[in-house]
Amino acid sequence: KKIRVVVTASDVIHAWGVPSFGVKQDAFPGFVRDTWFRAERVGVFRGQCYELCGKDHAFMPIAVRVVKDAVFSDWTKAVKDRNRNRVREIIRDVAKEHAGLQKMALR
Repeated sequence: KKIRVVVTASDVIHAWGVPSFGVKQDAFPGFVRDTWFRAERVGVFRGQCYELCGKDHAFMPIAVRVVKDAVFSDWTKAVKDRNRNRVREIIRDVAKEHAGLQKMALR
């Protein structure tokens, strides 16, 4: 599935990137930029900010959780309905599922 990512910054230039998706997009204060990637499997994909954007640069990890369409639809509905408890429940369930996938991959 093709996923569109919209990025911006509020302070300095950042560079949003996730190597597994082959994507990197610079984020500039006051501008909205976009990029896209194909999500072909469920899981957690990690990246980082690739700019020297300040003293806390080393503490800017990026994690993208790719979920099934049904889970994303449930989450979107809960956000629109402002159902915070349901949003937290969905996020907690996804985190547990992804932790299980990571354990299986390490075996």
